[in-house]
Amino acid sequence: MCSVVREVGVRVFADWNVLAGRVLRRQPPFRTFLSVTVRHQQAPLFLQTADFQERGRRDVEQLTAWIETLELNDMLGMIQLDRRVFGAKPRLDILHRIVLWQRAKRRSGTAKTKTRGEVSGGGRKPWRQKGSGRARQGSIRAPHWRGGGVVHGPVPKSYYYSLPKQVRRLGLKVALSVKYAQGDLHVVDKLHVNSHKTRDMVSLLEAKKWKSVLFIDSGYFQKNFRLAVCNIQKVHILPSRGINVYSILLSEKTVLSVNAVKTITRRLTDNPSLYTYQSSAEDRSQSLSEQELS
Repeated sequence: MCSVVREVGVRVFADWNVLAGRVLRRQPPFRTFLSVTVRHQQAPLFLQTADFQERGRRDVEQLTAWIETLELNDMLGMIQLDRRVFGAKPRLDILHRIVLWQRAKRRSGTAKTKTRGEVSGGGRKPWRQKGSGRARQGSIRAPHWRGGGVVHGPVPKSYYYSLPKQVRRLGLKVALSVKYAQGDLHVVDKLHVNSHKTRDMVSLLEAKKWKSVLFIDSGYFQKNFRLAVCNIQKVHILPSRGINVYSILLSEKTVLSVNAVKTITRRLTDNPSLYTYQSSAEDRSQSLSEQELS
């Protein structure tokens, strides 16, 4: 990929096991398209094709995003985003490594077959060694017998392997940056709703044209909000401490609260004085008080 890239298109369609980034074509001036092939039965679409707009260029000093309201279509103002978190380069190789690592950790590894020593029966010789005219046999549970044991079959094991912390942190930055550059990252003031009815949340999402969305908040979610989204397909919620690359790429849209933006920025930049944030106990007490009021 050329050193100066103004616009980058990312298209994902198939399986992370065969993920491969390659330049398909180049159009002057400095236009590069990256294509990713990904196959996944439950996630036919990870990232939509889009261009990195002017806000994604490296020469822009500040990154900003509109602060929206969840239930209304009002814009409350602008929030400044940290370039180190939301302006990283699109490293598809890093996303590939992390998704494979996450899916490997999720594998149960419980596949097991029985060997000839574990299959019931076959303790005695089926017939004598010589004189019967048949081939010599030692057990009816040998691998070549029907109902016999399996040779070199799977055994329970763990597919977990470690991944450097720097790679995992970079993967979060790349995933958030790609979502922001494609226009699929939204910031809301807070994730609160007045009604706990699922049909009201469905109407809200249809009005915003959010078909597949991941909601991220810094602390505990409001009770009405949890009840409203728990039965909707392709709608997920995660606390900021539980965000991961696979969940971000699994959804088309990523919606962050203002507090989640601050918490994630502090987490990925290692700057405690950058933002003030509430502890988990304070978040929980505030959430409980808001639930009582609602």
